[in-house]
Amino acid sequence: MSTGYFWLICHPSKQDEQILQPLFGEAVQSATFSPQSKAVLQRWQENPDTLFQDRKTAAGCNTYNHFVLAFMIESIQKL
Repeated sequence: MSTGYFWLICHPSKQDEQILQPLFGEAVQSATFSPQSKAVLQRWQENPDTLFQDRKTAAGCNTYNHFVLAFMIESIQKL
């Protein structure tokens, strides 16, 4: 099974932005990445063209999942 997320976009007002900005700053400061996410991000930076060629295999699906989850910072998920 593969993990997927739909990216939601919102346009906060200036007042909302002032309220949310410190919360996002705190979330980013407390972010931690799993070793798997760090490894897959490193592999992606080194060779982005071939990282997902085997997405239909179990190993490829696992790589894809860790890649997607690397962008889902736990502290921002809680926000």
